[in-house]
Amino acid sequence: MNFIVGSLHGGTSLPADLLNSDKRIFYLGERYDILEKVDEYKKIVRETSKIVIDKVLIHEFPLGLWEAKEIYSPSKILFVVRDSRDVAVSQHGRGGRELQWISWQWNLLVDHYFDIKKKFPDDIELMKYEDLINDTEETLGDICRFFGIQFSMDLIKYLKMTPETAYNNITYGSKIVKNRIGVYNSYEHQDVINGVAFRTSLNLKRMGYIE
Repeated sequence: MNFIVGSLHGGTSLPADLLNSDKRIFYLGERYDILEKVDEYKKIVRETSKIVIDKVLIHEFPLGLWEAKEIYSPSKILFVVRDSRDVAVSQHGRGGRELQWISWQWNLLVDHYFDIKKKFPDDIELMKYEDLINDTEETLGDICRFFGIQFSMDLIKYLKMTPETAYNNITYGSKIVKNRIGVYNSYEHQDVINGVAFRTSLNLKRMGYIE
């Protein structure tokens, strides 16, 4: 079993939707009982010829990720990272999250990436949400190579569907929307943005978002 890992409103739905459109992928959705139902999920992995992928949000599964990686070995983990300031806009504006919580779970994601990458360097890949938005084909090609499938343009056909058709065929019907990058610049609550930027500054540098 393989995993897509990210933060709340951190851009995981888009790569998950794209991969879910491929018949070679068995997408579980977002399951957090994989440590309680190991035999059940291992049976799924054994009995399908498809590549099994689960999506988890780091704040829901902070300690379990390490255990799941070992239980379902061999497995690969794709970490999806989005600029913490844009994440803050979505989490604060849509979900009313406090800046301390927003910062904590984003830092948790980045720290987990570097920690797990040290132990399993060949099984961990990083994808920036912004790269998938700006260069969808190349970034998706990298993801396909990581999971061991050949890239096909069919993977992004749904991006040309109507929202209704996309929703019926893809888990969430995510779309490529370029104006979701840098939205923090015009967000009305700049105190929240500044607070998150301060609390995540070290990892923003590690991820190359700031110098």
